Amino acid sequence: MRALTTQALLPALIIVGLASAAQAEPAEAQAETGLGLPVHTTLSSQFRMLAVVDQDPANDQLMLYGLRARGDVFEGGQVFLGTGLRQRFTAEAGESGFDLQDSQVGFAWKTSLPLAPDLDLGLTHEAAVFLPTSRISRAQDLYAAPQVRLGLSVEPMPGLSVAGGPRVRYRFHKYAERAGLGGGMNTQLDASVGLGADYQVFESERFGGLGVGLSAGSTWLRKYNSRDAFVSAESDQGVWLQAYDWEAHVGYSWQILELSVSVEQGGGVLRDGIVNTFLVHRDETELAITLAASL
Repeated sequence: MRALTTQALLPALIIVGLASAAQAEPAEAQAETGLGLPVHTTLSSQFRMLAVVDQDPANDQLMLYGLRARGDVFEGGQVFLGTGLRQRFTAEAGESGFDLQDSQVGFAWKTSLPLAPDLDLGLTHEAAVFLPTSRISRAQDLYAAPQVRLGLSVEPMPGLSVAGGPRVRYRFHKYAERAGLGGGMNTQLDASVGLGADYQVFESERFGGLGVGLSAGSTWLRKYNSRDAFVSAESDQGVWLQAYDWEAHVGYSWQILELSVSVEQGGGVLRDGIVNTFLVHRDETELAITLAASL
């Protein structure tokens, strides 16, 4: 299988950044009151496609399936396990369109810090390890990728929540350089920071709740050092790359179910050697429809 280029890796890191740092984790918050079970489980499926389709739209469409289980170990402390499956609608001859994603196991501790008589700052301290269960990570000989994250959240007014924070992940690879001609260097370190806001338009026990939100963030990637002393897009002495992202969504929740529709944009800050970012881009802006059930 051909190793991914830097441009192909950026969208995956952007999705991780958005999910772990920029958004206010509505599905996880809902799971706390799902069915009252000691173990909280969230099942999710997401359909993604380019906002502007071409003559072969299946090339730019995929399904993501996720499973995340959390168990309480003490008040505010949880252990969690997550995994996922990706389905592409096109595949090379002899290959399956399904691919298991990297799994993660970790621990999260939630506390709060009083800021005012009626205002608290929520803190989420999280440590996790990503395991190489995906085809991409196995092809790149990834051993493990530990990650730490600090989540910050505040509710300045009823119905409005603001959340974000930094995230850092280190990737242990067997080889610094990828296999194949022009494979380039593996990513050694990726870090991101994001900020998001959600507003609950209305909430009813009978009819459910409707909310809107948006978030934005940036991700920095550091490549392993190359033994070659030259500058290129594939090999360099510890090159740094930066990506940016934003998204806006509308979500409807009812009992244990949550449905959201979002528009998302992400890409590299540097294009052809110069800073060139886009609010929207024909080949990058995506639409996503997500259905989650919290048990």
